[in-house]
Order: sequence, then structure tokens, then C-alpha cells
Amino acid sequence: MVTTFNKDFSLNQSVKLVRLNRLCEEIVFSDGIGSSGKGMLSHILSSLERVEKQSNHTAFDYIAYLHWLGKITDDAASTYLKTEADQQLYHIMMGRDVNFRPKDSTGVMQNAFKLKYFLRLFMSEGDSVINRIAKERPILNEAPHDALRSSKLFFDTFESSLKIIYIIRNPYELILDWERRGFGQRIGVDPREFQFSVKSNDLSIPMFMINYHEFNYEELLPIERLTLMIHFCVKSNMEGYIECPKIYKNQILFTHFDDLCSDPWLIIQKISDFLRVDRTSKTQAILKKENLPRNRFEIMNCKQNVTNKLDQRFEKYIVEIDQIYANFLVMKIA
Repeated sequence: MVTTFNKDFSLNQSVKLVRLNRLCEEIVFSDGIGSSGKGMLSHILSSLERVEKQSNHTAFDYIAYLHWLGKITDDAASTYLKTEADQQLYHIMMGRDVNFRPKDSTGVMQNAFKLKYFLRLFMSEGDSVINRIAKERPILNEAPHDALRSSKLFFDTFESSLKIIYIIRNPYELILDWERRGFGQRIGVDPREFQFSVKSNDLSIPMFMINYHEFNYEELLPIERLTLMIHFCVKSNMEGYIECPKIYKNQILFTHFDDLCSDPWLIIQKISDFLRVDRTSKTQAILKKENLPRNRFEIMNCKQNVTNKLDQRFEKYIVEIDQIYANFLVMKIA
């Protein structure tokens, strides 16, 4: 006789998912809007004591998106994120699913301590990995997009284990870089583009456009779409920070892309203090690889290059972008 489960039990909202058998005790997010310099920041972090190489595990993006949209419960989102962090740390500590493509940002060759990851390929798995984690106390280094928007979810999940370094960059630079990368027409169309889309009047439009009902997405120019999308990102990230419980705000550090470019050693010292780790012999090599310090001449006219292409319908959004950007600058560390 085959026993069948009561479907009402499996769908019952009173059943709460948990993960108490935690493995990942420290995790740092190199967070920001896409193109803000998260990869550069992650590579620098990888040169610091105990910090692992950069990882971009998409669960930290997509689960946060689903939760923010109300498509997944608190317990399901939190349990998945904990499980993902634990599993990814276990994998990286024994060389499983580690990226060895030479030019990828998350690849071993673009991060510090390359030899360490090759040696792990030949190490034992199982309990020996757990023992090494307990001894070495690695810090998982993830680079999600717009995690600040869901900071309450992430801190409710990881609590004191998580620290977020949010990198700020001129929003008009972001608009122009997204334009260069074709995001004004690729999202929801290009099979190599993986942002979430939503259905609107039988159209597939970027998730970033869900609040702009006064505009017809099909009729907008790419630069107009991107202005609204960056507005969505900066505003929702600021709102996420405001909604973050006060107890966790000291676990968020703001820095600016320009400051990291002009005075990287100052920023590295502040980040080291924030994470309570030291720089290593690899830090100088990573700075050289990232061409730091560097001059920033290209930002001079980026706002004008954007606003010259927009009409009066976008004026209020430009004003709000400027206001939120100014507020972020007040919170930066240098």
C-alpha cells in the first residue's frame, strides 16, 4: 500500500521553512547598481585577509527580486538565501563550480590568491571542508545588484553575519553605460540578457519600469527608458536603506566610485576596518591590475549628455535622481 501525503499540508502556509545548521558565518556584499564598479570593488576585497574571490550567484539577485515583488514568502526567501550561502561557501572551499575562465570578473585569474583555488581542486571533500572552514574563517564575497533595496530581507536572514559595502556612482554615467551596453532595448528581448521582465498590456517590459504608467514603453527612446530605469534603481535602493532596521545600519558602508579611483588606499583602510581584516601582499597587485589610482576626466559632461536628449516629461525624474544622489553622497565614507 502506497501512502499519499495530504496536499493541504504541503501547501499550508503555517509550515515555516528554516535552516538552523548554518555554515557561512561571514558574508560581504559588494553592492550597487549595475555598472557602478562592484567588480572592481570585489576584486579589491578578494585581496584582503580571509575574503574569498568575487562571486555573482544570481540567487542573491533573483530571490530578493521575487520577495520585493511579493512573489515569495519571508521564510522561503530567507531559508533559500541561507542555504545558497552555505552551499556556495562549501563549494568554493573545495574548488567545485569555481570559475576558471581567464577573463571573467568572477574568474580565479581576475582575483587575488589564484594558487589557492587551484590547490583546492585536489583537497578532500566532506567533513574536511567543514574543518577547514572552521579553521580559516573565510568571508563569502558576493556582488549582487541593488541588494540595498532588499536590505531588510538580507539582514533579517543573515543578521550580524552580513556586511554590505554599497558603491555609489554618478547616475548619469550609469545611464550612459547602460546605453552603451544596449540595455534600453535588450531587456526582455535578448536571450543573453537575464533581468526580470513583467507583463504590461501584453508586452514584456523590464521590471525596472513597473511604476511609470504614464509612459508608453514602446514609444520611448532607449535613453528615455534608461533614465527611468536608473531612477527606479536609485530610488528603490534609497527606500530600502530607509526601511532597513536601525540596528543593522552600522553594517552598511557607503563609498564612492570616484573616491576609490582617486585615493584607493584610504578607502581600503576604511573597508579593512569595517570588515575587521587586514590588507595583504596581494592588495597592491590588485590595485595595479584595476588601474588604480586613476584620473576621472570622462565624467565632466555626463549629465548634460543625458538631459540634452530628454524632454520636459522627464524633468521631475531628473530632479529626484539628483536629490537621491546627493543624499547618498552625504553617507559616503570619503
